[in-house]
Amino acid sequence: MTEGDDPAQHALWSARAAAKQARERGAYDDDLSGFTVQPTDAVTVDRLLEWALIEPDESRVYSTRRWGKPITLLKRGLLRVLHQYHNELLAEQTRFNLQMTVYAGELTEKLQDLEARVAALEERPAPK
Repeated sequence: MTEGDDPAQHALWSARAAAKQARERGAYDDDLSGFTVQPTDAVTVDRLLEWALIEPDESRVYSTRRWGKPITLLKRGLLRVLHQYHNELLAEQTRFNLQMTVYAGELTEKLQDLEARVAALEERPAPK
């Protein structure tokens, strides 16, 4: 690996080489030559804003154990007793998440502006 190489690309190359060697030794019975993984969409600021809001679903608090119903009642009772405390925590964390997302969005806009300005400077002919 040379300086400037992407570590993720190097790791991918290394993993592929190791898998090829293992396949040649007969370690894999299946043929994965046609298998590809599609990249996921880029995470946008809108998506981050959606994720920043913390809205726990209290109906998902339950127990699947043998004595599940009493345990579920106990857990929901604890939620009720600690309701104010949890709301304060959630409010603080949501505020932080939203502020960080807005900040990241502003940085993204500044970066795009700078990239556009650099591209415009590169397109200009050199002075004679």
